[in-house]
Amino acid sequence: MKDDGYALVLSGGGAKGVYHIGAWQALREVGIKISAVIGSSVGAIVAGFVAQGEYKKADSILKNIGIGDIVTIPDQLIKDGQIEINRKNLKYINKLQKDVQQKGGFDNQPLRRMLEMHLDEEKIRNSGMDFGIVTYQVNELKPTEIFIEDMEHGYLLDYILASATLPGFTMTEIKKKKFIDGGIYNNIPFSLAKERGYKKIIVIDISGIGWNKRPDIRGTDTIYIKNSIKMGSLLDFDKKFLRDYRELGYLDTLKVFGKIDGIDYFYHSDKKLYAALDRLLYDDTTRVDYSPLLEFSGWKKGGTNRELQIRGLLPKEMRLYRQPLYCLAECAAWSLNIKKLKLYTFKELVKAIREKYLEVEKNLLELEKHLSAKTVKELINNIIYLSKHTDVNELLETSVYEYDRILGKILKMVNKKIPFSTLSFFYPRLPPAKLFLILLNKYYD
Repeated sequence: MKDDGYALVLSGGGAKGVYHIGAWQALREVGIKISAVIGSSVGAIVAGFVAQGEYKKADSILKNIGIGDIVTIPDQLIKDGQIEINRKNLKYINKLQKDVQQKGGFDNQPLRRMLEMHLDEEKIRNSGMDFGIVTYQVNELKPTEIFIEDMEHGYLLDYILASATLPGFTMTEIKKKKFIDGGIYNNIPFSLAKERGYKKIIVIDISGIGWNKRPDIRGTDTIYIKNSIKMGSLLDFDKKFLRDYRELGYLDTLKVFGKIDGIDYFYHSDKKLYAALDRLLYDDTTRVDYSPLLEFSGWKKGGTNRELQIRGLLPKEMRLYRQPLYCLAECAAWSLNIKKLKLYTFKELVKAIREKYLEVEKNLLELEKHLSAKTVKELINNIIYLSKHTDVNELLETSVYEYDRILGKILKMVNKKIPFSTLSFFYPRLPPAKLFLILLNKYYD
Protein backbone atom coordinates (compact mmCIF):
# COMPACT_ATOMS: atom_id res chain seq x y z
CA MET A 1 0.00 0.00 0.00
CA LYS A 2 1.40 3.39 -1.01
CA ASP A 3 1.38 6.12 1.59
CA ASP A 4 3.15 8.97 -0.18
CA GLY A 5 0.02 10.46 -1.73
CA TYR A 6 -3.60 11.11 -0.86
CA ALA A 7 -6.45 8.62 -0.67
CA LEU A 8 -9.27 10.05 -2.77
CA VAL A 9 -12.82 9.29 -1.57
CA LEU A 10 -15.61 9.81 -4.11
CA SER A 11 -19.25 9.87 -3.02
CA GLY A 12 -22.33 8.76 -4.90
CA GLY A 13 -24.80 11.06 -6.61
CA GLY A 14 -25.86 9.73 -10.01
CA ALA A 15 -25.52 12.26 -12.83
CA LYS A 16 -23.92 14.66 -10.35
CA GLY A 17 -20.82 12.46 -10.55
CA VAL A 18 -19.63 14.82 -13.29
CA TYR A 19 -18.59 17.08 -10.37
CA HIS A 20 -15.87 14.52 -9.62
CA ILE A 21 -14.40 15.09 -13.07
CA GLY A 22 -14.11 18.83 -12.54
CA ALA A 23 -12.56 18.22 -9.13
CA TRP A 24 -10.14 15.71 -10.65
CA GLN A 25 -9.08 18.27 -13.25
CA ALA A 26 -8.31 20.77 -10.48
CA LEU A 27 -6.38 18.18 -8.46
CA ARG A 28 -4.26 17.45 -11.53
CA GLU A 29 -3.55 21.15 -12.04
CA VAL A 30 -2.68 21.64 -8.38
CA GLY A 31 -0.28 18.69 -8.59
CA ILE A 32 -1.94 16.44 -6.01
CA LYS A 33 -0.61 12.89 -6.02
CA ILE A 34 -3.23 10.19 -5.54
CA SER A 35 -2.18 6.81 -4.12
CA ALA A 36 -5.62 5.32 -3.51
CA VAL A 37 -9.15 5.88 -4.74
CA ILE A 38 -12.30 4.64 -3.04
CA GLY A 39 -15.79 5.17 -4.40
CA SER A 40 -19.46 4.56 -3.81
CA SER A 41 -22.07 4.40 -6.59
CA VAL A 42 -21.05 6.77 -9.41
CA GLY A 43 -17.98 7.49 -7.29
CA ALA A 44 -16.93 3.89 -7.86
CA ILE A 45 -17.19 4.37 -11.62
CA VAL A 46 -15.10 7.54 -11.57
CA ALA A 47 -12.67 5.76 -9.22
CA GLY A 48 -12.08 3.19 -11.96
CA PHE A 49 -11.08 5.91 -14.40
CA VAL A 50 -8.86 7.57 -11.78
CA ALA A 51 -7.08 4.25 -11.18
CA GLN A 52 -6.57 3.88 -14.93
CA GLY A 53 -5.30 7.43 -15.13
CA GLU A 54 -7.64 8.25 -18.01
CA TYR A 55 -8.96 11.70 -17.21
CA LYS A 56 -9.78 12.74 -20.78
CA LYS A 57 -11.80 9.61 -21.45
CA ALA A 58 -13.78 9.99 -18.22
CA ASP A 59 -14.39 13.67 -18.98
CA SER A 60 -15.67 12.93 -22.47
CA ILE A 61 -18.01 10.18 -21.26
CA LEU A 62 -19.56 11.86 -18.23
CA LYS A 63 -20.15 15.29 -19.74
CA ASN A 64 -22.03 13.68 -22.64
CA ILE A 65 -23.82 10.90 -20.74
CA GLY A 66 -27.57 10.42 -21.05
CA ILE A 67 -30.18 8.22 -19.42
CA GLY A 68 -29.95 5.84 -22.39
CA ASP A 69 -26.30 5.17 -21.48
CA ILE A 70 -27.39 3.97 -18.03
CA VAL A 71 -30.57 1.93 -18.53
CA THR A 72 -32.51 0.50 -21.45
CA ILE A 73 -35.09 3.06 -22.51
CA PRO A 74 -36.97 3.14 -25.85
CA ASP A 75 -35.32 5.72 -28.11
CA GLN A 76 -38.71 7.35 -28.64
CA LEU A 77 -38.75 8.39 -24.94
CA ILE A 78 -35.35 10.07 -24.98
CA LYS A 79 -34.66 13.66 -25.92
CA ASP A 80 -31.34 15.38 -25.21
CA GLY A 81 -30.28 12.52 -22.93
CA GLN A 82 -33.40 12.70 -20.73
CA ILE A 83 -36.77 10.96 -20.62
CA GLU A 84 -39.53 12.97 -22.28
CA ILE A 85 -43.14 11.95 -21.78
CA ASN A 86 -45.97 13.21 -23.98
CA ARG A 87 -49.16 11.93 -25.58
CA LYS A 88 -47.37 10.71 -28.69
CA ASN A 89 -45.14 8.27 -26.86
CA LEU A 90 -47.54 6.78 -24.29
CA LYS A 91 -47.38 3.36 -25.95
CA TYR A 92 -43.63 3.28 -25.38
CA ILE A 93 -44.21 4.13 -21.71
CA ASN A 94 -46.43 1.07 -21.46
CA LYS A 95 -43.76 -1.05 -23.12
CA LEU A 96 -41.15 0.26 -20.69
CA GLN A 97 -43.39 -0.50 -17.70
CA LYS A 98 -43.84 -4.11 -18.82
CA ASP A 99 -40.10 -4.50 -19.36
CA VAL A 100 -39.34 -3.12 -15.88
CA GLN A 101 -41.87 -5.49 -14.29
CA GLN A 102 -40.47 -8.53 -16.11
CA LYS A 103 -36.86 -7.78 -15.21
CA GLY A 104 -37.47 -6.60 -11.67
CA GLY A 105 -36.22 -3.10 -12.36
CA PHE A 106 -34.75 -0.89 -15.06
CA ASP A 107 -32.32 -2.90 -17.18
CA ASN A 108 -28.84 -1.44 -16.59
CA GLN A 109 -27.11 -3.40 -19.34
CA PRO A 110 -26.19 -0.14 -21.15
CA LEU A 111 -24.17 0.88 -18.10
CA ARG A 112 -22.46 -2.52 -18.02
CA ARG A 113 -21.56 -2.22 -21.70
CA MET A 114 -20.16 1.26 -21.14
CA LEU A 115 -17.97 0.02 -18.29
CA GLU A 116 -16.75 -2.94 -20.34
CA MET A 117 -15.94 -0.64 -23.24
CA HIS A 118 -13.98 1.98 -21.29
CA LEU A 119 -12.62 0.37 -18.12
CA ASP A 120 -9.86 -2.20 -18.25
CA GLU A 121 -9.46 -4.51 -15.26
CA GLU A 122 -5.83 -5.26 -16.01
CA LYS A 123 -4.96 -1.57 -16.32
CA ILE A 124 -6.55 -0.89 -12.95
CA ARG A 125 -4.77 -3.83 -11.32
CA ASN A 126 -1.42 -2.91 -12.87
CA SER A 127 -1.69 0.80 -12.06
CA GLY A 128 -0.26 0.27 -8.57
CA MET A 129 -3.05 2.43 -7.17
CA ASP A 130 -5.04 1.11 -4.25
CA PHE A 131 -8.69 0.74 -5.24
CA GLY A 132 -11.83 0.06 -3.22
CA ILE A 133 -15.62 0.26 -3.48
CA VAL A 134 -18.68 -0.21 -1.31
CA THR A 135 -21.84 -2.03 -2.37
CA TYR A 136 -24.70 -3.79 -0.57
CA GLN A 137 -25.45 -7.51 -0.66
CA VAL A 138 -29.18 -8.11 -0.79
CA ASN A 139 -29.17 -11.86 -0.04
CA GLU A 140 -27.71 -11.40 3.43
CA LEU A 141 -28.73 -7.77 3.93
CA LYS A 142 -25.21 -6.59 4.65
CA PRO A 143 -22.68 -4.20 3.14
CA THR A 144 -19.70 -5.30 1.10
CA GLU A 145 -16.67 -3.04 1.48
CA ILE A 146 -13.97 -4.49 -0.68
CA PHE A 147 -10.51 -3.63 -1.99
CA ILE A 148 -8.89 -4.72 -5.19
CA GLU A 149 -6.85 -7.62 -3.80
CA ASP A 150 -10.05 -9.30 -2.59
CA MET A 151 -11.84 -8.95 -5.93
CA GLU A 152 -11.29 -12.14 -7.90
CA HIS A 153 -9.85 -11.70 -11.37
CA GLY A 154 -12.59 -11.16 -13.91
CA TYR A 155 -15.00 -9.61 -11.39
CA LEU A 156 -13.62 -6.10 -10.85
CA LEU A 157 -16.04 -4.45 -13.27
CA ASP A 158 -18.91 -6.40 -11.72
CA TYR A 159 -18.09 -4.89 -8.33
CA ILE A 160 -17.98 -1.39 -9.82
CA LEU A 161 -21.37 -2.00 -11.47
CA ALA A 162 -22.73 -3.42 -8.21
CA SER A 163 -21.72 -0.28 -6.36
CA ALA A 164 -23.54 1.84 -8.95
CA THR A 165 -26.74 -0.23 -9.17
CA LEU A 166 -29.31 2.29 -8.00
CA PRO A 167 -32.47 1.06 -6.25
CA GLY A 168 -35.00 0.42 -9.02
CA PHE A 169 -32.34 -0.98 -11.37
CA THR A 170 -31.99 -4.72 -11.99
CA MET A 171 -29.68 -6.05 -9.30
CA THR A 172 -26.11 -6.94 -10.17
CA GLU A 173 -25.29 -10.59 -9.61
CA ILE A 174 -21.83 -11.80 -8.57
CA LYS A 175 -21.44 -15.53 -7.89
CA LYS A 176 -25.17 -15.98 -7.28
CA LYS A 177 -25.26 -13.10 -4.82
CA LYS A 178 -27.23 -9.97 -5.65
CA PHE A 179 -25.98 -6.46 -5.01
CA ILE A 180 -27.34 -2.93 -5.13
CA ASP A 181 -25.97 0.60 -4.79
CA GLY A 182 -23.35 1.18 -2.12
CA GLY A 183 -24.85 4.54 -1.28
CA ILE A 184 -27.68 2.97 0.69
CA TYR A 185 -25.10 1.87 3.27
CA ASN A 186 -22.28 4.37 2.95
CA ASN A 187 -22.49 7.07 0.31
CA ILE A 188 -19.27 8.75 1.48
CA PRO A 189 -16.87 5.85 2.14
CA PHE A 190 -14.38 7.87 4.18
CA SER A 191 -14.27 5.15 6.83
CA LEU A 192 -12.78 2.71 4.30
CA ALA A 193 -9.86 5.04 3.69
CA LYS A 194 -9.27 5.60 7.39
CA GLU A 195 -9.56 1.91 8.30
CA ARG A 196 -7.20 1.12 5.43
CA GLY A 197 -4.62 3.19 7.28
CA TYR A 198 -4.54 6.35 5.16
CA LYS A 199 -3.85 9.59 6.98
CA LYS A 200 -3.92 12.00 4.02
CA ILE A 201 -7.44 11.87 2.61
CA ILE A 202 -9.38 14.00 0.14
CA VAL A 203 -13.18 13.63 0.28
CA ILE A 204 -15.40 14.81 -2.57
CA ASP A 205 -19.03 14.95 -1.47
CA ILE A 206 -21.65 15.61 -4.15
CA SER A 207 -24.78 15.49 -1.97
CA GLY A 208 -26.07 12.18 -3.30
CA ILE A 209 -29.00 10.30 -1.82
CA GLY A 210 -28.36 7.45 0.60
CA TRP A 211 -26.61 7.28 3.94
CA ASN A 212 -24.10 10.10 4.08
CA LYS A 213 -22.12 9.10 7.16
CA ARG A 214 -20.41 11.95 8.94
CA PRO A 215 -16.66 11.32 8.57
CA ASP A 216 -14.65 10.89 11.76
CA ILE A 217 -11.53 12.77 10.70
CA ARG A 218 -9.68 12.43 14.01
CA GLY A 219 -6.08 11.36 13.44
CA THR A 220 -6.16 12.20 9.74
CA ASP A 221 -5.16 15.07 7.48
CA THR A 222 -8.47 15.40 5.64
CA ILE A 223 -9.43 17.85 2.91
CA TYR A 224 -13.19 18.00 2.41
CA ILE A 225 -14.64 19.27 -0.88
CA LYS A 226 -18.38 19.73 -1.28
CA ASN A 227 -20.58 21.40 -3.88
CA SER A 228 -21.02 25.05 -2.87
CA ILE A 229 -24.17 25.47 -4.96
CA LYS A 230 -27.21 23.21 -4.73
CA MET A 231 -28.32 22.21 -8.19
CA GLY A 232 -29.49 19.26 -10.25
CA SER A 233 -30.71 15.82 -9.23
CA LEU A 234 -29.68 12.18 -9.31
CA LEU A 235 -30.90 11.59 -12.87
CA ASP A 236 -30.49 15.08 -14.31
CA PHE A 237 -28.77 14.49 -17.63
CA ASP A 238 -29.47 17.94 -19.06
CA LYS A 239 -26.33 18.94 -20.98
CA LYS A 240 -26.19 22.40 -19.45
CA PHE A 241 -26.44 20.97 -15.95
CA LEU A 242 -23.67 18.45 -16.65
CA ARG A 243 -21.44 21.22 -17.98
CA ASP A 244 -22.21 23.55 -15.07
CA TYR A 245 -21.84 20.94 -12.35
CA ARG A 246 -18.52 19.80 -13.75
CA GLU A 247 -17.35 23.43 -13.71
CA LEU A 248 -18.53 23.76 -10.11
CA GLY A 249 -16.40 20.78 -9.11
CA TYR A 250 -13.40 22.38 -10.76
CA LEU A 251 -13.89 25.80 -9.16
CA ASP A 252 -14.78 24.48 -5.69
CA THR A 253 -11.62 22.38 -5.65
CA LEU A 254 -9.37 25.23 -6.80
CA LYS A 255 -10.86 27.39 -4.03
CA VAL A 256 -10.28 24.72 -1.36
CA PHE A 257 -6.62 24.58 -2.35
CA GLY A 258 -6.31 28.37 -2.23
CA LYS A 259 -5.70 28.82 -5.95
CA ILE A 260 -8.59 31.25 -6.32
CA ASP A 261 -10.44 33.57 -3.93
CA GLY A 262 -14.10 34.02 -3.14
CA ILE A 263 -16.85 33.12 -0.72
CA ASP A 264 -19.83 32.37 -2.96
CA TYR A 265 -18.13 33.60 -6.14
CA PHE A 266 -14.86 32.53 -7.78
CA TYR A 267 -12.10 34.93 -8.80
CA HIS A 268 -8.38 35.55 -8.99
CA SER A 269 -7.20 38.39 -6.80
CA ASP A 270 -6.24 41.80 -8.18
CA LYS A 271 -3.97 43.38 -5.57
CA LYS A 272 -3.85 46.77 -7.26
CA LEU A 273 -7.64 47.17 -7.53
CA TYR A 274 -8.21 45.70 -4.07
CA ALA A 275 -5.74 48.17 -2.53
CA ALA A 276 -7.37 51.13 -4.31
CA LEU A 277 -10.87 50.22 -3.16
CA ASP A 278 -9.67 49.36 0.34
CA ARG A 279 -7.96 52.73 0.60
CA LEU A 280 -11.16 54.51 -0.39
CA LEU A 281 -13.08 52.51 2.16
CA TYR A 282 -10.83 53.33 5.12
CA ASP A 283 -8.90 56.51 4.28
CA ASP A 284 -10.25 59.46 6.29
CA THR A 285 -9.40 61.92 3.50
CA THR A 286 -11.55 60.10 0.95
CA ARG A 287 -13.77 58.08 3.24
CA VAL A 288 -17.14 56.97 2.00
CA ASP A 289 -20.10 58.18 4.04
CA TYR A 290 -22.18 55.15 4.91
CA SER A 291 -23.66 56.39 8.20
CA PRO A 292 -27.25 56.24 6.83
CA LEU A 293 -26.75 52.55 6.06
CA LEU A 294 -25.45 51.90 9.56
CA GLU A 295 -28.38 53.74 11.07
CA PHE A 296 -30.86 51.85 8.94
CA SER A 297 -29.27 48.46 9.69
CA GLY A 298 -29.55 49.11 13.42
CA TRP A 299 -25.89 48.27 14.05
CA LYS A 300 -24.87 49.75 17.40
CA LYS A 301 -21.56 48.03 18.15
CA GLY A 302 -18.09 49.25 17.32
CA GLY A 303 -18.48 52.90 18.20
CA THR A 304 -16.28 54.85 15.82
CA ASN A 305 -14.18 51.81 14.88
CA ARG A 306 -14.57 51.78 11.10
CA GLU A 307 -13.58 48.12 10.71
CA LEU A 308 -16.22 46.99 13.20
CA GLN A 309 -18.81 49.25 11.64
CA ILE A 310 -18.23 47.78 8.19
CA ARG A 311 -18.28 44.23 9.53
CA GLY A 312 -21.51 45.11 11.32
CA LEU A 313 -23.18 45.83 7.99
CA LEU A 314 -22.36 42.34 6.72
CA PRO A 315 -24.62 39.29 7.08
CA LYS A 316 -23.70 37.26 10.16
CA GLU A 317 -22.10 34.48 8.14
CA MET A 318 -19.62 36.96 6.63
CA ARG A 319 -18.66 39.11 9.62
CA LEU A 320 -15.51 37.20 10.51
CA TYR A 321 -14.18 36.87 6.97
CA ARG A 322 -10.62 38.18 6.83
CA GLN A 323 -11.20 40.48 3.84
CA PRO A 324 -14.47 42.41 4.33
CA LEU A 325 -14.06 44.21 1.00
CA TYR A 326 -14.57 40.89 -0.79
CA CYS A 327 -17.73 40.40 1.28
CA LEU A 328 -19.07 43.80 0.22
CA ALA A 329 -18.33 43.02 -3.42
CA GLU A 330 -20.03 39.63 -3.28
CA CYS A 331 -23.10 41.11 -1.57
CA ALA A 332 -23.32 43.60 -4.43
CA ALA A 333 -22.86 40.85 -7.02
CA TRP A 334 -25.60 38.75 -5.39
CA SER A 335 -27.99 41.71 -5.10
CA LEU A 336 -27.53 42.47 -8.80
CA ASN A 337 -27.92 38.81 -9.81
CA ILE A 338 -24.40 38.49 -11.25
CA LYS A 339 -23.68 34.94 -12.45
CA LYS A 340 -21.94 32.86 -9.77
CA LEU A 341 -20.70 29.89 -11.75
CA LYS A 342 -17.84 31.59 -13.56
CA LEU A 343 -14.17 32.18 -12.91
CA TYR A 344 -13.50 35.92 -12.83
CA THR A 345 -10.61 38.12 -11.98
CA PHE A 346 -11.61 40.47 -9.17
CA LYS A 347 -11.40 43.26 -11.74
CA GLU A 348 -13.83 41.43 -14.02
CA LEU A 349 -16.27 40.86 -11.16
CA VAL A 350 -16.16 44.53 -10.19
CA LYS A 351 -16.70 45.51 -13.82
CA ALA A 352 -19.73 43.19 -14.06
CA ILE A 353 -21.16 44.76 -10.89
CA ARG A 354 -20.60 48.27 -12.21
CA GLU A 355 -22.17 47.54 -15.60
CA LYS A 356 -25.25 45.88 -14.10
CA TYR A 357 -25.64 48.74 -11.60
CA LEU A 358 -25.58 51.34 -14.40
CA GLU A 359 -28.09 49.28 -16.36
CA VAL A 360 -30.44 49.15 -13.37
CA GLU A 361 -30.21 52.90 -12.80
CA LYS A 362 -30.93 53.54 -16.47
CA ASN A 363 -33.98 51.25 -16.30
CA LEU A 364 -35.22 53.12 -13.24
CA LEU A 365 -35.15 56.42 -15.08
CA GLU A 366 -37.32 54.91 -17.79
CA LEU A 367 -39.65 53.32 -15.26
CA GLU A 368 -40.28 56.63 -13.49
CA LYS A 369 -41.73 58.02 -16.69
CA HIS A 370 -44.37 55.28 -16.75
CA LEU A 371 -45.25 54.80 -13.07
CA SER A 372 -48.99 54.45 -12.64
CA ALA A 373 -51.29 53.08 -9.95
CA LYS A 374 -51.55 49.79 -11.86
CA THR A 375 -47.79 49.53 -12.32
CA VAL A 376 -47.19 50.26 -8.64
CA LYS A 377 -49.71 47.57 -7.59
CA GLU A 378 -48.03 44.96 -9.82
CA LEU A 379 -44.60 45.85 -8.49
CA ILE A 380 -45.72 45.64 -4.88
CA ASN A 381 -47.28 42.20 -5.51
CA ASN A 382 -44.01 41.02 -7.06
CA ILE A 383 -42.03 42.38 -4.12
CA ILE A 384 -44.29 40.61 -1.60
CA TYR A 385 -43.83 37.38 -3.55
CA LEU A 386 -40.06 37.56 -3.78
CA SER A 387 -39.71 38.47 -0.09
CA LYS A 388 -40.95 34.97 0.75
CA HIS A 389 -38.19 33.20 -1.19
CA THR A 390 -34.62 32.90 0.09
CA ASP A 391 -33.26 31.97 -3.35
CA VAL A 392 -35.04 34.91 -4.90
CA ASN A 393 -32.32 35.73 -7.44
CA GLU A 394 -32.84 32.32 -9.03
CA LEU A 395 -36.49 33.24 -9.62
CA LEU A 396 -35.95 36.62 -11.21
CA GLU A 397 -34.68 37.95 -14.48
CA THR A 398 -34.14 41.23 -12.69
CA SER A 399 -32.47 41.54 -9.28
CA VAL A 400 -33.22 42.16 -5.61
CA TYR A 401 -31.34 45.45 -5.82
CA GLU A 402 -33.52 46.65 -8.68
CA TYR A 403 -36.72 45.74 -6.85
CA ASP A 404 -35.38 47.47 -3.76
CA ARG A 405 -34.71 50.66 -5.71
CA ILE A 406 -38.15 50.52 -7.29
CA LEU A 407 -39.81 50.08 -3.91
CA GLY A 408 -37.72 52.94 -2.54
CA LYS A 409 -39.04 55.24 -5.26
CA ILE A 410 -42.62 54.12 -4.62
CA LEU A 411 -42.30 54.78 -0.89
CA LYS A 412 -40.81 58.20 -1.51
CA MET A 413 -43.88 59.03 -3.55
CA VAL A 414 -45.88 58.36 -0.37
CA ASN A 415 -43.44 59.79 2.17
CA LYS A 416 -40.33 61.68 1.08
CA LYS A 417 -38.73 61.16 4.50
CA ILE A 418 -38.27 57.41 3.93
CA PRO A 419 -34.63 57.00 2.81
CA PHE A 420 -34.58 53.26 2.03
CA SER A 421 -36.98 50.48 1.16
CA THR A 422 -37.91 47.69 3.57
CA LEU A 423 -36.32 44.90 1.51
CA SER A 424 -33.12 45.23 3.52
CA PHE A 425 -34.99 43.67 6.43
CA PHE A 426 -35.62 40.57 4.33
CA TYR A 427 -32.24 40.51 2.58
CA PRO A 428 -29.29 41.38 4.85
CA ARG A 429 -26.96 41.49 1.86
CA LEU A 430 -28.58 44.66 0.57
CA PRO A 431 -27.00 47.24 2.98
CA PRO A 432 -23.42 46.01 2.33
CA ALA A 433 -24.25 45.84 -1.38
CA LYS A 434 -25.27 49.50 -1.31
CA LEU A 435 -22.07 50.40 0.50
CA PHE A 436 -20.01 48.74 -2.21
CA LEU A 437 -21.94 50.54 -4.93
CA ILE A 438 -21.34 53.86 -3.16
CA LEU A 439 -17.67 52.89 -3.01
CA LEU A 440 -17.61 52.13 -6.75
CA ASN A 441 -19.20 55.46 -7.59
CA LYS A 442 -16.46 57.13 -5.58
CA TYR A 443 -13.79 55.04 -7.30
CA TYR A 444 -15.02 55.76 -10.83
CA ASP A 445 -15.48 59.45 -10.07
